[in-house]
Amino acid sequence: KETDALRRELIANVGHDLRTPLAAMLGYVEESVHQLDAGREREARDALVTARRQGEFLTRLVGDLFELSLLDSASPPLHSEPVPVAELLSQVASSHRAEFERAGITFQLDLPPALPLIEADGVRLLRALDNLLANARQNTPSGGQVTLSAFVADDQVVVVVSDTGYGMQADDLERVFDRYYRGRDARTRRTEGTGLGLPIARAVARAHGGDLVAESTPGKGSRFTLVLPITPHLPADGVPGDEKSLPDSYRQA
Repeated sequence: KETDALRRELIANVGHDLRTPLAAMLGYVEESVHQLDAGREREARDALVTARRQGEFLTRLVGDLFELSLLDSASPPLHSEPVPVAELLSQVASSHRAEFERAGITFQLDLPPALPLIEADGVRLLRALDNLLANARQNTPSGGQVTLSAFVADDQVVVVVSDTGYGMQADDLERVFDRYYRGRDARTRRTEGTGLGLPIARAVARAHGGDLVAESTPGKGSRFTLVLPITPHLPADGVPGDEKSLPDSYRQA
């Protein structure tokens, strides 16, 4: 029954969410045909290049919709294994450092001397962190700063992505994890991705028994806090829990 419900939900989502981008791609293909019939090969090629970009976007969108449907199911299919948190964070930081440099944004990795192993799906956690860092980069102007940090508190690993970007109004903050929500301020609307990055990141956190919450101040930046439970039987090498405390927004959530 669960599998059938998941299948029906995925089909409904695909039918609804792919209609507009698919129509746009077909429109560019038709435009290319018209340009070829008129002997305008350069214009036809430009239309085909745009259609190809639309097709690539559709491929990513289908993948994200499928991933979100799996993560939102009653029993998310996680491939759990011991994951060294410090190594995971260092890996994702290295993969994004060049993009921050190109954007003119200072990127800082701030980790304690030791962090514990946790039982988790490392690939999906990596994707969640990728999404959070990409979101921070897209919403921080040149000259700003993004920081990836972590600590241990209340038997949980807390990972924080903070930025000095545009920030969000209260009503935007309430909807930041909604599908495709881009905010009302043109500066903060994502120009990359499918608009599912933050919903997927939160779904990954909740599938692991944790959560992802957001705090933001207009004009000063945003802070996304990812909280994951520490697995009791694995080595707990993290910093003492009383050195840090969880944000009030997470406790309320």
